[in-house]
Amino acid sequence: MTVTPDGLDGLSVRAAAKAAGLSSAAPYRHFSHGLPELLAWIAEEGFVELIAELERTPVESDPRGRIVEIGLRYVGFGVQNPDLYRVLFSHRLARPLEFYDEMFQAGEIPHSSSQAYAQLAAIKMTAFEALVTPIAAAQKAGVVREGNPEDFGLALAAMVHGLVGEFIDEGLAGRQSTDGAWSEARREMSRRVIEFPLTGLAPVAVETGAHRRGPDKVSSGIQPG
Repeated sequence: MTVTPDGLDGLSVRAAAKAAGLSSAAPYRHFSHGLPELLAWIAEEGFVELIAELERTPVESDPRGRIVEIGLRYVGFGVQNPDLYRVLFSHRLARPLEFYDEMFQAGEIPHSSSQAYAQLAAIKMTAFEALVTPIAAAQKAGVVREGNPEDFGLALAAMVHGLVGEFIDEGLAGRQSTDGAWSEARREMSRRVIEFPLTGLAPVAVETGAHRRGPDKVSSGIQPG
């Protein structure tokens, strides 16, 4: 999805109306809250695309490898769609997504706008759950330690989000990216960064008397075959 020919910087309700051949007032009949609601509409489509990418059939058979694979898909999507990715996490959407009900109750936005933000918040959560799913599966397989998978998912989300920002806003590894934005150099850098904390999430072996026992026998309840 292309945001505008001039990218996110050129996005406004007026510019969107002009691109669509409409009067400058026409979009407000659909986006009563103006630019933030227009951004929400774009972001909803963007998150649908991101979710589809994350939920594609995994190539990796190893549970830990699937976590890395999903993380790389996320970073690749952001790097290859920089303007769209910036819309997904635009600061203009932060307050409406968090306080849409309070804003409606206070009369700041109409019910239609509140519904639009509520729908986007739900879709954004679905994207987060796509990151959590392989972590929960790895826990079930006994290759990631026990704990709230959403906490681990939040750490993974923060990591891949940071990588996208470094690549698209800071130009990290730009000199090594002559073969495109999502270059081999950036893929390998991302892989190493994502794999690094997985070492810390590995099950911790526990000393029990003279025997060293892993959490699969001590705390997870999973019995050896």
